[in-house]
Amino acid sequence: MFWKKKVAQNNTRKWRELLRENLNTIAVDMFYGDDPIVALTPEDRRLYLKKFYELMNDKQVMGRIIYLVNKQANLTLQNAKSNDEEASMAGAMNINGLCLVKDEIEKLGAMYLKENKPQDGFDKYSII
Repeated sequence: MFWKKKVAQNNTRKWRELLRENLNTIAVDMFYGDDPIVALTPEDRRLYLKKFYELMNDKQVMGRIIYLVNKQANLTLQNAKSNDEEASMAGAMNINGLCLVKDEIEKLGAMYLKENKPQDGFDKYSII
């Protein structure tokens, strides 16, 4: 009851926001979901992409993600035996989310390589 009074007194905050804060969940922004890379300066962009390049090459981080995908796949298969469709769907969504994170790290790491590729010493106009 106290919680209802607290929320009623403060009209600027919504139930969902308070629940997310109290449950330590991530607030989902449905309207302003722009990619943060768009607002970066060229130097900040290079540093941003470099972090993902380093993550992509970190075998422990990538190995952990793959481990979690396989662990969730095993749990999902175990639940599939009991014909629990909701649990199977939730497991599939978890697997997709983990794979999305892995793919995004690899995509941004590849962008770093592409944008910061060292120039080879070949000059097509030079005389050998």
